[in-house]
Amino acid sequence: MRVITGCLQATPVAHRPVLSGLPSCDLFMQSHRIKVAQKSACTEGHLLHDLLLSFPTQQPPWLKSRHPFARPAHQLLAEADGMSAENWMIKEWRTEWDQLNLH
Repeated sequence: MRVITGCLQATPVAHRPVLSGLPSCDLFMQSHRIKVAQKSACTEGHLLHDLLLSFPTQQPPWLKSRHPFARPAHQLLAEADGMSAENWMIKEWRTEWDQLNLH
C-alpha cells in the first residue's frame, strides 16, 4: 500500500556507496589505475613503462585511444603523491562522505 501512495522514498544514488560501506565504482577504477601506474613506473620490463615515462613528450605510434591510459594515470599519480592506491581511495572516499549531506 505504501508503494502505491508514494510514502516511500528511494535512497539517493549519491548516498548509496556511503550507506553501504563500499566505495563507488569510480574510486575502485581510479585506485586500480594508480596501482597499475605505480607498478609500471617502477618496473622496467612492464609493457606500460615506456608509455608512462615518455607520455608528455612522445605520441604513441598507434591509433589514438578513446580511453587513454597515460594522461589520467599521470594526473592520478600526481594526486596520490606517493600514497598507496588503497590509502588514496580511502582519502577520496572520506572526501566524498564529508561532502554528502545525509540529513
